[in-house]
Amino acid sequence: MPTIISLFKEAGIEAQSEKEPNTKQLIDKQLTIEMGERAYNDR
Repeated sequence: MPTIISLFKEAGIEAQSEKEPNTKQLIDKQLTIEMGERAYNDR
């Protein structure tokens, strides 16, 4: 659940972790998500 709360905060919506988030509040919001490469060592 912390990930969705972070998404709400980035969209400018106040969300509380103890309540079920209303994802309809995200309609018409725009975010930029930056992805990076990550490497893992196989042992």
